[in-house]
Order: sequence, then structure tokens, then C-alpha cells
Amino acid sequence: MTADVEARTSDIDAAYRLADGCYILGSLERGVTVFNQQVRAHNLAWALWERRKSYPIKNVAVVGGGIGGLTMSACLLSLFDASTKVTVFERLWDLSPIQQGADTRWLHPRIYGWPYFGSRAPGASLPVLNWSEGRASDVARTVLREFGKFCDKFAADSNRLSVYLGLRNFSINVGDKTIDYVGARSKRIGSLFHVNRPEGGTAKFDCIVLASGFGLESGAEGFPLISYWRNEQLAQPALDETRHRYLISGFGDGALVDLCRLTVERYRQDTILYELFGDELDSVEEVFRNDLSKIGDDANMYELLMQYDESLFLRAKQEIANRL
Repeated sequence: MTADVEARTSDIDAAYRLADGCYILGSLERGVTVFNQQVRAHNLAWALWERRKSYPIKNVAVVGGGIGGLTMSACLLSLFDASTKVTVFERLWDLSPIQQGADTRWLHPRIYGWPYFGSRAPGASLPVLNWSEGRASDVARTVLREFGKFCDKFAADSNRLSVYLGLRNFSINVGDKTIDYVGARSKRIGSLFHVNRPEGGTAKFDCIVLASGFGLESGAEGFPLISYWRNEQLAQPALDETRHRYLISGFGDGALVDLCRLTVERYRQDTILYELFGDELDSVEEVFRNDLSKIGDDANMYELLMQYDESLFLRAKQEIANRL
């Protein structure tokens, strides 16, 4: 291993390691998106593979069956030889359960990097479990289909990959890298995982990777909660004469997307940039990029955006005003 490779693997190990042999994807890092979690899974799997001689891994547990966990599992299956086994633990009853069927949410691999070069590119361009922008349900379908193909190629032996769904009991002992569990072991048929009877026990692993991803929201008692990833009708025109009032709690990307869905007529997350800026989009991005490079990525952009308010954003403001 060269000095550069050793330094890179050490950096990844330090960024993701919770304890000896126990890692988490996205710990204390900026940007918990589907694409970013997949990139982290690629990097961690590569680092573990680079260290396989000094740190042999024959039995890996991946905790979380979302897109990040599936990417980690597919990377491990394809990188390591057939003697390395992977076990996936998922609390819910299917893989990629959060994004499956989510038709009202849109996923794009790099749009949060706008206005930088490549931020509008629709494809993730990943070597493992690749996908392109689309509804979350379509992305989940693509990832699950690709995961099935990786399993067919690298885990034809049913003993190499184990998937447990619907966990009733689950605990990790970080010290000796053991997991106590009760769940339903699934039987794979292509990209489908059929639930069998529950089983449980204690298993010891050489490495444990926590791929918890987005997780689920917790609500307040007495107030019904619709998860961000569940389908609803907020963006559709009402079919009766009722005009509803809404409270948006939060100011992250999810809240801003919902604000636009509720207030901007015919808002589509995948086309809004092109609709606001039209043929000026490339020039707007170039100015924005140049100014950002001068003030730095961590600077407060409020003053810069206020300068754009009466120049760069004139067309966009008028378009938004027409559709409010």
C-alpha cells in the first residue's frame, strides 16, 4: 500500500470509526443525502478492502437496509472474495422502506451543490447501485433492482448474504462486536426478499457498519404525523371549496421544499431552476460560482443574495410572483 493510499484509508477510518471494528456512515459530516451516504459507503468499503491484509474481514454486519446500507453491502460483496459474508439487519419489513412508494418526493444526486459545475447532472455516476434523478419511489426501485443484480453475481451462494427484516429485538455489544437479534430471515428471489419465520440468536462479527440513514420522524402526542416520505396531497389543488391553512415547522431543505409546494403554482422540484431562469441559467450559475469563490463556502450569503435581488434574480422573482 502506497503512502497516499495509507493516508486516505486512515482518514476514512478516523471519520467513520465509532470503536475498533465499528463504523457509522455520515457521523458528524455535512450533507445527509442519499447520494452522499452512498459515496461514504463506497469509500468505507474501499478502505476496509485496502486494509484486508492487516485487518482481515470475513464476517460483516450492516445495520440498516436503506439505500446507504444496501450500497455498503453491495460494495463489500463485490470487493471481497466469496469467503467474506455480509449480514443486513433492517428494523422494518422491507429493504429501502422509507423511499419505496414515495411518489411526492424527488431525489437528485447533486442538486444541493448548485450552482457548482455538475450539480444539475441527472446521474449519480456511481460504480455500485447507480441511479438517476427522479421520484424517490423510482430511485428506490432502481436501487433494489441493481442490488438484486449484485446479489445474483456475487452472492449466488445463499450463505454469503443474510438479510433479517422486522427486527423485534436488537442490541450491539461494541466491545466484542456481537449482535443479539430476533428477526425474520428472508429468502431472496431476484431482487425480492420474502420473509420467513422469525429466528434469533447472538452473532459475532469482524466488522459492524451502522447505516441508519435518515431515520423516522418522531411526533408529538395529540398531533398526527405524516412522514416526509409518505405520499400526501398538499401540492394538489383542492377539489372542494375549502381553503386550508398550513403551519410549516422547520427551516431545513424539507421545509423549504414544502413551502414551495404549498405556495408556488405547479411547482416541480425537478424543473424549477429551468423555469425560473430559462436561457439565463448558465450565466446566472457562472456569476454565482465566481462570487462564492471570493467569499468562501462557509460565508453568510445573505448580503450576496440581497445584491442579486435587484439584478441577477429579477427574472426569477417575476416568475415566482406570477405563480404565487
